[in-house]
Amino acid sequence: MSKSVTCRCCMARPPDKDLKTVYTTLGTSEVYADMVKDCFEIHMSFGMCAADSGICDVCITRLRDACDFKHQIQRCQRQFQHLAALIQDSTTTKVKEEVTDLDEENGIYFLDLKEEASDLDEMGAIDDDKNLADILGFGTVTVKRKTDKKLIKKRNLRINKTHEKKSKSQLKISLRTLSQIKMLKPMPTIRFTNENSKHKNNIDNLLKNSNCTPFLNKTLSGIVCAYCKETHPNIDKLRTHIKETHSNDELIDKKKMDKNNLSVKMDITDLSCNACGANFDVIDNLIKHLSKEHEVKFYSDIHNYILEFKLTDSEILNCALCNSTFETFKMLLQHMNGHYRNYICEICDLGFINKHRLKNHQRTHEIGDFQCSFCDKVFTTRVRKMCHEKYTHNSSARYTTNCPHCEQSFTSYYQRNRHMFKEHNAVAASYRCNICDKTFILKSKLTAHIKKVHLMERNHICPECGQGFFIKQSLDEHMIKHNGERVYKCTVCLKAYARKKTLREHMRIHNNDRRFKCGVCSLAFVQKCSLKSHMLSNHGVTLAEYETPKTVSSP
Repeated sequence: MSKSVTCRCCMARPPDKDLKTVYTTLGTSEVYADMVKDCFEIHMSFGMCAADSGICDVCITRLRDACDFKHQIQRCQRQFQHLAALIQDSTTTKVKEEVTDLDEENGIYFLDLKEEASDLDEMGAIDDDKNLADILGFGTVTVKRKTDKKLIKKRNLRINKTHEKKSKSQLKISLRTLSQIKMLKPMPTIRFTNENSKHKNNIDNLLKNSNCTPFLNKTLSGIVCAYCKETHPNIDKLRTHIKETHSNDELIDKKKMDKNNLSVKMDITDLSCNACGANFDVIDNLIKHLSKEHEVKFYSDIHNYILEFKLTDSEILNCALCNSTFETFKMLLQHMNGHYRNYICEICDLGFINKHRLKNHQRTHEIGDFQCSFCDKVFTTRVRKMCHEKYTHNSSARYTTNCPHCEQSFTSYYQRNRHMFKEHNAVAASYRCNICDKTFILKSKLTAHIKKVHLMERNHICPECGQGFFIKQSLDEHMIKHNGERVYKCTVCLKAYARKKTLREHMRIHNNDRRFKCGVCSLAFVQKCSLKSHMLSNHGVTLAEYETPKTVSSP
């Protein structure tokens, strides 16, 4: 949907779906324009402008609730009418007919009609006599009527009993009607639960019935508590902190919940059920167990926003859902999006757990001119500009990690690991190549090694000579051969070079920078080529043969 168009039902949010398109939700087909017409008798017109048939997720939820409420009222009305009809049938007066004798000659039935005098017949006869006297003009004539005192007394007694029965107002229902009423199923109480309440219910029940540990983030300083944002050095201390401090606190506030940016990180190391102690590998199996064995309520008709991790004290982070390994928590977090494809990028088909991450990713596809805020460099994408500013100008470095040998601080795992390898000959993590047994301190370096050396990937081709290169930077350096321009000049001896790297190597001669040291006799040289010649001529071995026992390669 276009970002410039708003929802037709609220005019406040961008549309997420189309009013005229058929969607399937929980096995039921929905056309939102037809639902508006059926529920509110509103006929929506389309075609007045481009993309005028959008509706947002919030309005879709409210429309579903309104339609369900209307159908609930209709069902209740039908059941009420059926119940009223049964009660009316039970109170209808029935006339009893009696058959006397059958005339065998003509086959005619004779019915005896029982005639009973009304309670007011005697009083009515007296009134009729008075009226007749008035009509005939016998106003002075006294009309006498012979009455039976015993009959009048009996009639009055019967009238009083009738009034007593009417005053009780009891409803008589036949046994047949009563049995039909009992067979009617009671109308279930229907409660509509919004999506935020469902998410809160799932997370609260999961924390209450298992040993899951929520956390906010994992940084170079430690693991951040999801309740109070306090940082702890490892997951065991975080569990102890939560148990002692936040045992009665709620993790999610339903009023402040933002579904577009919702994600809950859970540590599921040694995951188990609190009720029976059963162990599980992932949260899905735990939820099935709690629902079936302990009758704990979970909603399955919503997206899953719970990210699962198995945090350890190791430098290498393992994915809890597959066998992938990563050096940093940020790389693992990016990988987890592939397991939670709640929202899909239409350009590259990558999945993301919530809309916020999808929108951040979509910025990487924006092509333009993005200038660095600190220097004059211009980048084609916003992501490249942000990476340049972070790692070159260090503008957003928030955390540091220290070397365990000398306490020197670094702003990234890569810088710390490289320092440990070069200065202390120690390796924080190692990744071995299965082909040549070479070892690397970063998995990304191992991947690049396999592609470059063993798979011989050469995707960057020189347009002049056709030579291929693994990275574009190598191609750019190669193109200097064809251009032939020497723009980098030494300020001491005025020698010019085509590459800045070559000029830097040349400046070591003037600075007497002897960084290449012989491992046999400790003689140092300015250039590496000089060391190679020395090793071969004086010690009878090549530099490569001498360095073979060293299994770990510098990045």
